[in-house]
Amino acid sequence: MTSLNALSLPSTAAMLKATESLLPKLPAFPDQRSGFDAHVSQADILDYPDLFLWGLEERLLDIVECHIGLPIAFNDIHIRKDFANGLKAGSRLWHVDSYDRCILRIIIYLRDVSDTDGPFEYVSRRTTKLAVPILEQFGTIPDGVIERFVSPSDVKPCLGPAGTVIFAATSNILHHGTVPITSNRYTLIFNYNSRQPKRAEEARPKAPRDRLIHIASQFSQRQRECLLWE
Repeated sequence: MTSLNALSLPSTAAMLKATESLLPKLPAFPDQRSGFDAHVSQADILDYPDLFLWGLEERLLDIVECHIGLPIAFNDIHIRKDFANGLKAGSRLWHVDSYDRCILRIIIYLRDVSDTDGPFEYVSRRTTKLAVPILEQFGTIPDGVIERFVSPSDVKPCLGPAGTVIFAATSNILHHGTVPITSNRYTLIFNYNSRQPKRAEEARPKAPRDRLIHIASQFSQRQRECLLWE
C-alpha cells in the first residue's frame, strides 16, 4: 500500500480530474449480473486518454514488469462503485484470479475507506496455498469454510483515505472486497498481466482495438506495446 502523493507521478492530477468527470456516469443501481456493483462503461473511459497515460507511466510499468517478470500487457481500466446493499457474492467472496499465472492490479480508493466501507482484504501467499484444494472445488470459498484455513489475525484489511493505492498480486493471494456497510465504495482499478495469459479471452481488453490504436498514438513505443499487446 502507498498513496498517490507518495508515488508523485506527473500525470496524477489529470488522471484524477478525468476520474471525477466520469463518476457521475456510474449507474444508479447495481449491475443485474453481480447484484452489488456498477462500472463506468468502456466507451466513456475511452474518451479520457489521461486515464491510460497514468496506467502506462514508465515508473508503474517498471514496477509491474519487475513483479510479473515478463513483457506486460496493460489489460483494462475500471471505475467501480460497490453498493452498500448487504449482498455477499461474486468478488465479495474469497477467491484468487486465475486467468493468468501472474496478475497485478492497482486499486485506488476514490473516497475514504474505513473498516465499514468495504475495504479490500487479503491473506498471505503461504496461507493462500493451504486453501488451494478448496479453491479448486468451489472457485470461491464459501462463508464458514475460510475460517478453517485462515485465522482472523492472518486477514489484512486495506484501510485508507482517498488517494490510497494498493498493488495487489491477485493471482497469488486470497482476496476479496468486503461488503460496504456505512457507504458505497468507489475505486479506480488498473489491470496488468503477461502477454501470453492462460485464458486469453478473459484477459483480452474489452475496448475496441481501433480506439486503443488511436489512444496509443500519443505514447512511447514501450507504452504502445503494453497497450496493444494482443
